[in-house]
Amino acid sequence: MDGSLPGSSFSVRVAREQDFDAVGALLAELGGGRPALPDVGPARDAVRRVFERHLARHAARQGLCLVAEREGRAIGFLSADVRERLNQATPEVWIADLIVAERARSGGVGKALLTRAVAFAAEIGAHRVSLESGHWRKDAHRFYRREGWEDVALHFSRRP
Repeated sequence: MDGSLPGSSFSVRVAREQDFDAVGALLAELGGGRPALPDVGPARDAVRRVFERHLARHAARQGLCLVAEREGRAIGFLSADVRERLNQATPEVWIADLIVAERARSGGVGKALLTRAVAFAAEIGAHRVSLESGHWRKDAHRFYRREGWEDVALHFSRRP
């Protein structure tokens, strides 16, 4: 799933361990209470191990972990997990994270990342691809609808 899209000024490739800092910076752009990566110490090491587990799931085809880059700089990221649902015989692909750097939005990056996720879902025989998006991300919601995604549920959460 590596390689460039025809006519694009960016490429989409599998994420690598050395993308950790760039991915962290992209995720911080999401806002909504998402913390920045810890600068140093055990907390940073723990978060790095989570990132490495995502990479391992990609390698085992139990997930997807992609970076979009332009001129060697990360401008987009997608992470997805394959999960089972008790009422389905086939898996679901859940996009846990999708972010495009503000400077790179409206340039096809998000569409390219979503296209890869949908293709991956088809390859593994998934019955659905789903994602969540914060209420405040109105531009993202317009983008998803424009790409044919439906708003089908509310998401609730709380701290234990």
